[in-house]
Amino acid sequence: MDSNLSLAERFYLVGRMLQVQPTPPVLEAFVAADPAYGPVDAEAVEQDYLHLFVGLGMPLAPPWESAWASDARLIFQRETLDVRYWYRSAGLEVANLHAEPDDHIGFELESIGALLDRGDAETAAAFACEHPCAWVARWNDAVQEHATQPFYRQLAAEAVSLLDDLR
Repeated sequence: MDSNLSLAERFYLVGRMLQVQPTPPVLEAFVAADPAYGPVDAEAVEQDYLHLFVGLGMPLAPPWESAWASDARLIFQRETLDVRYWYRSAGLEVANLHAEPDDHIGFELESIGALLDRGDAETAAAFACEHPCAWVARWNDAVQEHATQPFYRQLAAEAVSLLDDLR
């Protein structure tokens, strides 16, 4: 990722990119912000997004912490509420409250970026250790195994690297 970006900006950018459907304009803007991710085949990246994170049934790499808490891969579980509590106690709230589980990897990374941006590295690190760091390695393994394009493999590896940098 572009080394000119702050750690907070890197968390925000990776988190945002993991949440949004990768339409050609979105991918163009992302690759413009970080050319290391390009060039991309927009159609193939979108197919990866759908298979990995949306799925026909269960996604191949569910982006929610609660899905990794049990073999049943259920979402909107205790982990979702625990994350929501963390957000509220830190004065944060997800944009799609009640529409998308709060424990989505993108939201978790964006929230860490927001905490870092306001200078609260201690809370960011505590949240990261309790939540994304507890499951992101397994999620990354699933992305590495099932992605057909390098784009999401690189993005997932960057998420892991950012969390390692924060620790």
